[in-house]
Amino acid sequence: MKTQFLKHVKVAAFLLATSLVSATASAAVIVQTTTDWFVNDGSSFTNGQDEDWNSDAVFDLTGWFNAVEVSSMGGGWLNIWSNDGTSVSGNTSIVARTVFTLTELPTIAELIGSFDDDGSIYVNGDLVYSDSNGFANDIASAIDVSSFLQTGTNVIAFYANNVQAPNASARVQINGEFAAEVSSPQSFALLGLALVLMGTRRFARK
Repeated sequence: MKTQFLKHVKVAAFLLATSLVSATASAAVIVQTTTDWFVNDGSSFTNGQDEDWNSDAVFDLTGWFNAVEVSSMGGGWLNIWSNDGTSVSGNTSIVARTVFTLTELPTIAELIGSFDDDGSIYVNGDLVYSDSNGFANDIASAIDVSSFLQTGTNVIAFYANNVQAPNASARVQINGEFAAEVSSPQSFALLGLALVLMGTRRFARK
C-alpha cells in the first residue's frame, strides 16, 4: 500500500514538472509598418503646431493617407513611404503613425527598424530613437521600449527624412514577449499532487 502511494506521488510530481516546463513565454510581433499606417508630408499638418500627432490615439487624420509599400521584409513587415497615395519618392520627408492595443503588457518589447535616410520614433509621445546622420541605416541594436507601453490603446509614430534622393523608405517593428499563463494541465497537476500528499499523510497516521 505504501509503495503504491509513493508511486502516485512520483507520477503527480512528474506531471507537475512537465507542465511547468511547457509554460514558456510566448513571442509575438506587437506592431509593424504596413499599408494600414497613415502618413503625411505636412501639407495639411504642421509638426510644431500639432504636437499630439505622435501621442493622441484619436488625432484628426484629415489630409492623411494610407502608406505605400516600397518593399517587403517578409512576414507582413513593409518598408513604407509616401503621403499622397501615389508617389513613393516624391516627398523628401513624411510623418507616419498607427494605433495598436495591448490587453496585457509584454515582459519584453524591443524596437527594430530602418530609415532611408534619417528618422525619429515615438511611442505614446515619447521619443525612443533618433537618427540624423544623413545616411540610410538600420537601428544599430534593438531598443527596449517596454516602459513606454501601456495596457489599452498605444500610439507609435515616426518622422522620416530622405536626405539623399531618389530612394526613400522607412520601417519599424516592435517584437514582444508575454508571460505564460498557468494552463489547465498545470492546475490539474497541482491538484493531483495535493490530493496524493493528503492521502499519504493519512496513510502514515495509520
